[in-house]
Amino acid sequence: MAEALEISKIFNLPIIDHCEELIGGPPEGEAKIVARDLELAEKTKGWVHIAHVSTAGAVELIRQAKRKA
Repeated sequence: MAEALEISKIFNLPIIDHCEELIGGPPEGEAKIVARDLELAEKTKGWVHIAHVSTAGAVELIRQAKRKA
């Protein structure tokens, strides 16, 4: 993901991240991936768009990341 974010900066394009919880999957799984990818985007100064958010935990992580930006 970090490499993809670095490459996407060259083209000034976002990485569209599909972290939606799979049916029957634990909600913590979605939040874990969202947290990782938001952290990588911050470190690389990359542009990530989290698509199809389906858990409250992931929404809160995105809100926190937007406040930092």
